[in-house]
Amino acid sequence: SYDSKDGILSGVNNITLVEDADGGLWIGTNQGLFHFLNDQFKPMTVADGFIAKRANIVFRDKDNRLLIGTENGLRHLESGKFISDARCKGNSVRTIRNDQAGALWVAGDFGIIRIFGNMITALENRKGFSSGIFTMLEDTEGSFWLGTQTDGVIQLVESKFASYTTADGLLDDLVFSIYQNEQKD
Repeated sequence: SYDSKDGILSGVNNITLVEDADGGLWIGTNQGLFHFLNDQFKPMTVADGFIAKRANIVFRDKDNRLLIGTENGLRHLESGKFISDARCKGNSVRTIRNDQAGALWVAGDFGIIRIFGNMITALENRKGFSSGIFTMLEDTEGSFWLGTQTDGVIQLVESKFASYTTADGLLDDLVFSIYQNEQKD
């Protein structure tokens, strides 16, 4: 077990993890970004190009790039430094996914963007929901399911939105996690 004397801050929550090619763990938390390698925690700092106070999501894309969603946009690791991605600058990025076709989906308080090669498609909040997105899941049939702050679950199928809220039987309209089981439910 590890604690503050090992380099991890006390009171850490909202943890997101991803393993890197060297067997290290990237740990995103409400208190920043940490790299755990060889039994040591290293907090990422301004010297590393990481200027955010929290890391909402840590993700490795299909090209094996490390992406970090923060309260102030998207950052990626390049040659040992974190570089800001201008496509999401100033926006809170809460979730990142690659779809079955290889496109990158980035979502948060601003809505959703889909990046495929040089083409960027923005699906903003005005497209059927009013609150931030916390989580995304692409199901086995290619639909995207979005967990939101106040709008329940939104299903996105071929650029059309369907909404499911407490009025439809959800226990709450705040959805942090979505999972598809082996029965595809």
